[in-house]
Order: sequence, then structure tokens, then C-alpha cells
Amino acid sequence: MHYDYTNQKKNNQLLFFFFFTVLIDYIGFGIILPVLPQLIESLEHTNPLRAARLGSYLIFIYALVLFICAPIIGSLSDAYGRRKILLLSIAGFCIDYLLMGFAPSYWWLLLGRGIAGIAGATYAIVASAATDLANKTNKENKAKYLGIIGGAYGLGLFLGPLLGGILGNISIKLPFYVAAALAGINFIIGFFIMPETLAKEDQRKVDVKQWNMLGTLSFLKTKPYMISLLGLLLICIISFQTFHLTWFFYAPAILNFSILKTSSIYATISVGICVGQMVLLPYIRKYLSVNQSILVGLVSYAICYLCFTIFHSYWILFFSALILWPVGVVAFPCFLSFISNQLSNKEQGMFQVSYSTTTSLGLIIGPVLLNNAYAYCADKNSLIYFPTISFFMSFIFIVIAFLSFTYIIKKLKKVETTVQ
Repeated sequence: MHYDYTNQKKNNQLLFFFFFTVLIDYIGFGIILPVLPQLIESLEHTNPLRAARLGSYLIFIYALVLFICAPIIGSLSDAYGRRKILLLSIAGFCIDYLLMGFAPSYWWLLLGRGIAGIAGATYAIVASAATDLANKTNKENKAKYLGIIGGAYGLGLFLGPLLGGILGNISIKLPFYVAAALAGINFIIGFFIMPETLAKEDQRKVDVKQWNMLGTLSFLKTKPYMISLLGLLLICIISFQTFHLTWFFYAPAILNFSILKTSSIYATISVGICVGQMVLLPYIRKYLSVNQSILVGLVSYAICYLCFTIFHSYWILFFSALILWPVGVVAFPCFLSFISNQLSNKEQGMFQVSYSTTTSLGLIIGPVLLNNAYAYCADKNSLIYFPTISFFMSFIFIVIAFLSFTYIIKKLKKVETTVQ
């Protein structure tokens, strides 16, 4: 498809398509979460606790398939172009939502999530396409374009659960049909307006060696404390899964929250991600160093998880999410910056791949660990009745991260002093 990159109007339309693609992707992710527990219960004719276990396996399958397929999809987009692979990914999400909406059994849900895992590399493909666009027009716009796409991610996580909560009150299947329709509309728009952003001369042959994500971690062996730092990153990512999945089983079953109340707190958490990174981070960094910002953020995370462990009041939990979570979010980009600062410029690309690998592992481990812990301890017949166990575990994880990071900082300072 011929495309005129000097036409700014068309460039803006293309950028809007990129924004809309990521927005729909994450709205689709969030829109089904509020109704997922009820859907599983209705399909399996089971209780909320078993539904929580089954729900964790859906996220596990999605994350596992994404972990395996993401580097393959990325490699294929480098070989065959962004347009074809992105449109196939969007079509995959549409099929996933339709399968889940019309699912007659739980196994259809697993199949749908597996397809979503294959298609789940859309964010990376869109980011690559936006980078291609900037390279062909004005390289100074690269950060701006990626920032716009990042904003779509946060907005999608906010709108998805809210929309799911509203539609779920009408029908538990309706959010899936709406998500499929949005993905279908996105596919049609992309088919007609998206050009191939990767030039023929920049396309390269498929390299099977790039398909092993774990292999990218090997370079860390020579870096002091780097594996420990990524280990801390991993347990933080695992702790976040309490809100991304367990919350939607815990709030209705234990707190008797409506779908709308449950969704509103998750939406507040999602807004906190945007507020923390876009508003609070620049302000806090004026007064605190990177290390201090990380420690303050981890303390805020820990207090937030502790509030969700102890309190059951909607308004206490709402204000905990509204006030404490955005401050906690500051720790995450600062932590990534801290790790990046330990590496040379030549090693930054490998670190980004290692970060993606760590994130995928967190998505694989977190839902199964936390949801199964919740399902066991929320059963009044179990040895230990502790329905907020997943929040308490997340609290412990963050405390471990805080203490370990403090230790690593001291050790690195000693190494720097010795070298000097």
C-alpha cells in the first residue's frame, strides 16, 4: 500500500489508529474482568471459590501463550511487516471475545484466552509501527508518539472495568460482545487506513534464535546484583496481580460489593497508574533522589495492601486506592531507571527484553499463586480462614522488596567506595 508520509493529516489519522488500537486492546482486557467470576460460575455451575481457581488458569494460559509467542510475533513483524501482523492480532482478539461470549463451557474460555495470548503482542507491534512513523517523518516525535500510546494503555485500563461493570449489570455476556464489536471496528479501520510502516529494505529474515526469551537473561550473570534486582521486580509484578484478577473474585464474594462498586475501585487503581507516572513522579523527583522515590513508593504500596488486608469498608478501600496507590506507582519507573543506570548503553536493549521476560513470568506466576491462595483461605472449612490472604501476601512481597532494595543500595555504595 503506497503511503505519503509528507501528508500530516494522514499521519495524524494513523497515529489515532495506533492510539485506538491500544485503547481497545486494554478496554477489552478490563471490560471482561468484572463479569468473569459470574460467567465461570454459570458455565461450571460452581461456587465462587472454585471459580477463582478456574479464573486464575485463564490468566495463566493467556500469559503463558503470550510469553511463548511474543518474541515470535515480534520477529515475524520484523520479517513480514507491521501491517499484516497487527491486523491478524486484532482479528485474534475479536475471535477471542466472540468465543468467550458464546462459550457453552469453560474449555471454550481457555481456547479463547489461548488465542488472545497469541495475539497479545499488539502493544509492542504498535510501538514499533509508531517508531517507524517517527523515523520516516520527524525523529523528534518518537517520544511523543510513544507517550500517546502509553496514555491509551492507562485510559483503557480505566475505561474497561467501568464499562464492564455497567454492561455486566445488563448481561454477563454483553461485555464480551461489545469488546468483540470494538475489535472488529478497529480491524476495519486499520485495514483501510494503515499502511506498511516498515520499509522493504528494513525487513529482515526470521531469526529463530530470537524466539527464546529466557536466553536473553544470560547476559545478567556478569552483572552484580542484576538478577537480584530483576527478582525484586518480579515479586512486585506478582503482587500487582492481586488487583488485576483476585479482586474481582474477592470483592463480590466476601465484601458483597456490586459489579459497579468492584469495577470503580479497580478503575481508581488504573487512574492511579496514570496520575502516579504523569503527575506525581515529576513532582516527587524534584525533592527526592531515584533511590528515595523507590523507597517512598514501596512504603505507600505496602500501606495500601495492608489497608485492603484489614478493612472491608468500600470508602476506606476507595480512598486507599485513590491516595496511596498513585504514590506507590512512582516506585516502578524509578526502579526501572535504577536498574538501567547500572548498565552500559550497549546493554539497554537486552535489559528491555529481560524486563519483558520478567513481566511475563510475573503474569504467569501471580494469578495462579494469589488466586489459589485466596480460594483456599476464603473457604470457611479450610484449616486457615483468611480471605484477604492475597493482599497480605502482596504486603509481605513489598516489604521484602523494600528491605532487599535497601540492602542492595548499601552494598552498591560499598562497591563504589572501594573502586574509588
